[in-house]
Amino acid sequence: MIDTQAVSPGMDSVMRRLHIRLFFDLSQANIFISNYTEAMNNLLHILDKYVTDSIADRGIIAQCYNNMGSVFLIRGHNSMALEYYNRSLELFRKQKNLEGEGMLHGNIGNVYNSMGLSEEALKHHLSNYNILVKLGKEDNALAHAILNLGLAYQGLGEYQVADKYYNEAIRLIEKHAYNHLKSYAYYNRAVNEKDMGNYLDAWRYADSSISMIRSHEDRRLYAELLKLRGEIEEHNRNYKAANRYLKRSYEIEDSVNREETEEKLALLAYQFDNYKEKQALVLQQRNLELANKKLVNRNLWIAFLCSGILVVVAALAYLYKKFLRQYRINKQAEKKLDTVRKEFDTYLLHVKQDSEKGLEQKNKELLSISLRLSKMQESITSVKQNLAKLKASPSLRSYEKGLANEIEHAVNEIGSGNYWNEFDFYYGQVERIFIDKLDRKYPQLTPNERRLCSFIYLNFSSKEISEITNRTPQSVDTAKSRLKKKMKLDANASLYDAMHGL
Repeated sequence: MIDTQAVSPGMDSVMRRLHIRLFFDLSQANIFISNYTEAMNNLLHILDKYVTDSIADRGIIAQCYNNMGSVFLIRGHNSMALEYYNRSLELFRKQKNLEGEGMLHGNIGNVYNSMGLSEEALKHHLSNYNILVKLGKEDNALAHAILNLGLAYQGLGEYQVADKYYNEAIRLIEKHAYNHLKSYAYYNRAVNEKDMGNYLDAWRYADSSISMIRSHEDRRLYAELLKLRGEIEEHNRNYKAANRYLKRSYEIEDSVNREETEEKLALLAYQFDNYKEKQALVLQQRNLELANKKLVNRNLWIAFLCSGILVVVAALAYLYKKFLRQYRINKQAEKKLDTVRKEFDTYLLHVKQDSEKGLEQKNKELLSISLRLSKMQESITSVKQNLAKLKASPSLRSYEKGLANEIEHAVNEIGSGNYWNEFDFYYGQVERIFIDKLDRKYPQLTPNERRLCSFIYLNFSSKEISEITNRTPQSVDTAKSRLKKKMKLDANASLYDAMHGL
């Protein structure tokens, strides 16, 4: 068996030519022994494995196409034979290979002869003949071409012309001793003589052809010659001899057909056995491939599983380290947070103490201002009352009245002096949240109304407010009523609750 895998298109030219020649000779040998399937495989192998689309390989492709056409012709597939012969002819023309062209014209003519198209066959056989004459050939190819011209003219019914070509072919065959063509030429000449009605000449040529071959060499041609002899004897009314020849012809033909059938059956059995062996090998190879695939898949799964386990272990180790690191960070953060919390609590305690001290101080100052305001207001009221009595005295002189007026004016200025601003400042320091809420909710209040709200928030009565502000209790109540309306409160609503509900 030939190892075709050992040869590649990149081999050196000598080895490449040797392999091509080997497979080409194998194809021809298989055609000779009627193993046409294997011959076709050999030719396809050459085209697939060794031939490229280069100009140098066109001759190889043409020869392969020619042999493939011959296989199809022998099998009776005339249309396929014509297709491949024409492909081969086209390639030989491109190479300007006249000898190859002539050979293909002869082969195409043979296809048309087998199809009964003698006129088309004649055109190609004439082309083949003219090319061989042009090349100066005088060999068995020329003899064969002349025989084919005789067959073509015989198919057209031009027996005289066919007889001339048969005579020329026989002359050339006898001159060069082409004995393998001699019996075939005499057989065709005998058939042509019979078709012309020259049974005596036909008998003579048939008898000569029979004497040239032995029955075991070309049994089918031998059977055709015996059949021709029987037809001639039947024409001569020698029925007994005709029956003997025809019977012998049928026996040989039947034997040939039977042997060919047995050979075909044996070949089929051999091919079937080879096919079974190949299928067994293929099955074994597939089973081996499946086993290898299973082994590879199992190894892959094991590797994948191990990789997964390693990844999981690595991930767990990484997460554990990360957890430990985070745990340490959290512990440190908790310690720092405890320290900061303690420091903050200490700071808040100090701030609270400072705030309480500041608030207490502010309240003392606010109370002091309120007491001073109250005392000052009492003093102012007393001074005003005394000035009123003094001004009402009839004994008061004019310059004294003017002095009393000036004193009264000064007292009024003192009563409306800067101490109210001081009160507002200290009160805003103590009750900043209340003042901010009051300003946000009631931004339309005047400074006096805001001050009245502050006194109400401190739970001062109307009398206490009147004494501080140097007003009558009735005017304070009136101011409260106006404040309720401005704040859109009910008349019976408590201003103290409203102030503390902000």
